[in-house]
Amino acid sequence: MVAGAAVRRRPRPGHRRALRRRQPPRDAGVRRRALTPVDDLAWGARPTPTRRIRAHPRQPRQAGHEVRPRRLHARPEVRTPGRRADPAQGRPGPAVRRRAAPAPRVGREEAGARPRRQPRRRRRAAGLPRGRALLGGVLPQRARRGAPAHQPALRDAAAQRRPEQAPPPRGGAPDRLAAPDAPPDEAAAVSIGPFSALRVDYEGEGLSEEGCPAAPWTLLQDWIGAAVARQQERGDVPEPLSMSVATSDPDGLPDVRTVLLRDLDLRGPAFYTSTTSAKGEQLAANPGMAVALTWPAMFRSVRMRGYAEALPRAQVEDYFRSRPWGARVGAHASAQSRPVPDRATLETAYRESAERFPDTGSPDDVPVPEGWGGYRLVADRVELWAGRRSRLHDRIVWERVGPGGLDEPAAWHRLRLQP
Repeated sequence: MVAGAAVRRRPRPGHRRALRRRQPPRDAGVRRRALTPVDDLAWGARPTPTRRIRAHPRQPRQAGHEVRPRRLHARPEVRTPGRRADPAQGRPGPAVRRRAAPAPRVGREEAGARPRRQPRRRRRAAGLPRGRALLGGVLPQRARRGAPAHQPALRDAAAQRRPEQAPPPRGGAPDRLAAPDAPPDEAAAVSIGPFSALRVDYEGEGLSEEGCPAAPWTLLQDWIGAAVARQQERGDVPEPLSMSVATSDPDGLPDVRTVLLRDLDLRGPAFYTSTTSAKGEQLAANPGMAVALTWPAMFRSVRMRGYAEALPRAQVEDYFRSRPWGARVGAHASAQSRPVPDRATLETAYRESAERFPDTGSPDDVPVPEGWGGYRLVADRVELWAGRRSRLHDRIVWERVGPGGLDEPAAWHRLRLQP
């Protein structure tokens, strides 16, 4: 060996490998944690396991590298998309775009802003039009819902855009058949009720043109006689002579009640009642009248229309004498169609009438009251209805075309109506 020559030492096995492991690799995967001066001195010590964070979401992380960050004085800042600033830790952070606060809803329409439309599904659920047209124009949302009392401006705007109501018809009576003037979303749901499920398919005998005479008298007698006979045989036609009588009051409104058919001749049916009752007063003002007899068990019905005429006094007295004693006393005790305080008052009046007219077994023991009489319908139109399957009923009508009774073909014109 030459004196003074440099001696080249052979490196220890694994020395370069150890130095290479201590140097941080140039990759994106780093450990993020706060460091202390002790960590700064102990560079070669094994770092404490901490949570791994990617510096950028697009750069993949390489597994197996345990490195330390290059900045040792504080935790490095990692700006992730959408992260807000934290002034307490000195991080400004990226600018985050925030939505502006919505404008207050109160006073939006008053300020003249464009009215906000409702979503399509809400408009369809409320029955509103699909377009922008609503009641002749675009109404504010609050005006369509009905403006509260404390918002007169919206209420006035809705009233101005609402179409004007049509004037009532002549006579002062309002048009009640017209649809109510109400906002579409306030329309109440129509309920059909539990009676819609009660259905019966009619299986009547029906009517044919060959079986209907030119005048209604014969067929009318047969139907009424068949109803009386069926009640006597089967008992499924209670009160076969019950007849509904319809009149009209001074205002033109219809009024209907049920009486008993007591006579039938070539002019029409007749019944007896008090002439001072509601129907008597209505017939005195307007003699127009209609009657109907219905037998549901037989799927038959008779309707007649015409004008009423008072029965002769002798006929009224003869019928009144044929009534039972209790019915004759009740005619004196009851002021028909007049109010009564209670049932006890009515029974007291009946006892007083019974004491005044005791039962002697004679038809003349109870006189005919004043104002008691009867009426006959002089028919101008007769309709016979027969129920058939699938609601294809038979309706045969006889209309008067000349003078004569119910048995004269020349006085009537027969036709069929659709059900």
